[in-house]
Amino acid sequence: MLGIPDPWVLTAYLLVPAGALLCIAYGASKWNKEGTVTEEELQEERTWLKEEIEIDEELTGEEPK
Repeated sequence: MLGIPDPWVLTAYLLVPAGALLCIAYGASKWNKEGTVTEEELQEERTWLKEEIEIDEELTGEEPK
């Protein structure tokens, strides 16, 4: 079939596009799905961001833009 005598090579050639199509289908099904973010997660993100800005100020000696 297709001039490929080894069935394992043929299987690999067929599974690669099948896997790619499966990944595309999965990504399309999950596209723009919104998750819920808790207030605790938002507060943790704000705290992390403040610490990050403080560290940047200490290292560079200037405020970030």
